[in-house]
Amino acid sequence: MAQDGLFPRRFRTQATAPRTAVLLQVALALIVFWIGQLAQLLSYIGFTLGVSAAVTVLAAMDLRRREGGDSMPFPGYPWIPGLFVAFTLLAAVFAATRRPSEALLGLLTLTLPAVGYGIQAALSRRQA
Repeated sequence: MAQDGLFPRRFRTQATAPRTAVLLQVALALIVFWIGQLAQLLSYIGFTLGVSAAVTVLAAMDLRRREGGDSMPFPGYPWIPGLFVAFTLLAAVFAATRRPSEALLGLLTLTLPAVGYGIQAALSRRQA
């Protein structure tokens, strides 16, 4: 994203590894690790990763619908990926009812960067 101008320039790859981006991820992971207890951390991570996986599969299914089956082959399409999304979102809803604060933090983790990306992309298009 930094290479495309959608993230601050200091996060661009300068050598073989994106050192600044890795350091940011390490710092954020340590903050999350130090703030919460293990059960909270596992619930937050499980919810966030589950929703991310479901959205990724939905996006791949949409790409296949728009570009055809040859571009994105799925075994058992649409049933297998559809069941995966359904059960993953069902597990996320279950997790949210059991631990709503971690689910809310997970939703914030997923939506705030998406909103920031949308704003930055709009600003980049306006400048171009």
